[in-house]
Amino acid sequence: MENRAKQSPLFSVIVPLYNAERWLGRCLESIAAQTFPDWECILVDDGSQDGSGVLCDAWCQKDPRFQVIHQPNSGVSQARNRGMEQARGSQILFCDADDALSPCTLAYAAEMRQSAPGAMVIWGFTHDRARFEEEGQKPLSWSLLPKAAFDGLAWVEILYNAVWNRLFDASLLRQKGLLFREELGRAGAAVLCEDGEFVARYLEQCQPETGWQVAYCPLPLYYYSQDNPASLSTTATGKGEPGAEPALRPQLEQTLRREWDGLKAYAPRFPEEYCQQPDGVVLHYLESAAQLIRQNQREGKEIPRSLLAHPCMRDMLDYCRRHRLYSPYYLPLRTRCYSLAGRLWRLQASGSRWYGRLDWLGYYLLGGRLRGWKH
Repeated sequence: MENRAKQSPLFSVIVPLYNAERWLGRCLESIAAQTFPDWECILVDDGSQDGSGVLCDAWCQKDPRFQVIHQPNSGVSQARNRGMEQARGSQILFCDADDALSPCTLAYAAEMRQSAPGAMVIWGFTHDRARFEEEGQKPLSWSLLPKAAFDGLAWVEILYNAVWNRLFDASLLRQKGLLFREELGRAGAAVLCEDGEFVARYLEQCQPETGWQVAYCPLPLYYYSQDNPASLSTTATGKGEPGAEPALRPQLEQTLRREWDGLKAYAPRFPEEYCQQPDGVVLHYLESAAQLIRQNQREGKEIPRSLLAHPCMRDMLDYCRRHRLYSPYYLPLRTRCYSLAGRLWRLQASGSRWYGRLDWLGYYLLGGRLRGWKH
């Protein structure tokens, strides 16, 4: 391993890899091409049996900012933990070996962090290589908002399920002793998404006393490749049985109330004043309200009418009408046929053909006036 410079860099980029020779060059080239120079890259070769290890050694020879750890195969979680042990940067970010960073990812992350110290810095991603190359280097645009007002957008854009689209404060990770759960980082794990589980613990355990602020850049600064059949996301299992309802979301009513209060505090005219994807956030919350109704039905509880009368619900339904935004839950919620909304969600969640029929019926009853939103 190369001797590291005495001064610690701002960023430590950790790349776990296993048999990634085919894609690794693209990944490391994208890191080397960063316009922001103050970084180190820690490669953790997790017992690769192809030429990945040799390729790592070659990059370390030609660029001292790269260093490599060779270890027996132990899984991606253990590899990431090993990388965090060696990281010297004050900010840690992750990149998978078959993915790539935009050349300005670190520069934009540094600018957001400097402008909003203490905020959680998050950026967008894409599976589309053409979009990544076209939009990933556009001028920086970002929003700062409280986490409660961001959580709906995070659900829509799947922003809490991965570790490679954000910065982690290295001092907080060490202070809290946060590590990836190694049993979740192996192919065939019974529980999916070791990334999301780690992010959830970081959000909970490292939250500032005043609550999280989120600095969010919607530009696709990360290319999430899907052409590696050996990746953990491809090989892991754990899907539910066909036709079964998903597990209940704990404390959903409290979650929605907190987020709706946060949205109205952040943007009093929400959804009109929201920073990103107002259509998608509205559709997400209408469906979430129907899910909450269904959960109460299953548990024999009363329908949460006080929450459903929240000003945020009223404004979201009005937004659908004004902007011709179609949701299958619009009519049941607008007419306060709450039991129907819950049953409709049950049909959707279980994959019933009746959901599609009722969806089309709702569209027909609205005269085809409301447009469908496409993400």
